[in-house]
Amino acid sequence: MLPDPPRADQPAHPVADLPVTADDGRRPAHQPARDHRTAHQRRGAGRAVHSTGNREVLRENGLVLWTARDTDGRTRYAAVFSLAGEPRRYEVPLGSAGARPADRIRELWSHADVPHDGRHLTVDLPAHGAALFRLTEDGGRE
Repeated sequence: MLPDPPRADQPAHPVADLPVTADDGRRPAHQPARDHRTAHQRRGAGRAVHSTGNREVLRENGLVLWTARDTDGRTRYAAVFSLAGEPRRYEVPLGSAGARPADRIRELWSHADVPHDGRHLTVDLPAHGAALFRLTEDGGRE
C-alpha cells in the first residue's frame, strides 16, 4: 500500500518545524548556541515559500499531479507522483500543471531547468517516485 500524497496542512519538509539551535545548558555563556541547520537551509533562510490552492488536479494511468500557487501571485508549483511499480516516463499536460507554453519550469530538487515543448512536460520517474517543479513566467525568479 502506498502512503497518501502530502496534505496541504503538512509542512513541505518534516524537519521544517524543528528548532535550529541546540543548547543543553552545558555551554559557557559567552559561546553562542550551535546552529544545526544544513548549509542548504542556511542559504535558504529568509526565502520562505508559502503556497495556496494546494490540490490534486489529475490522477490517471499511475500518475498523480498536485498543483499550488505561491502567495506572490506569479509562481506556481506542480508535484508529480508515480504510482507505478516500475520506472516510467509521463507526459504531463502543461495546462493541467497550471503552466503556460512560455513558462520556465525548474525541477526543485536538482535545481535544473526542464525543457518542454509548450504543451507537455516530460517527466521520467523511478518506481513510486516523485518530482517537484516551480513554474514561472520566462525570466522569473531563480
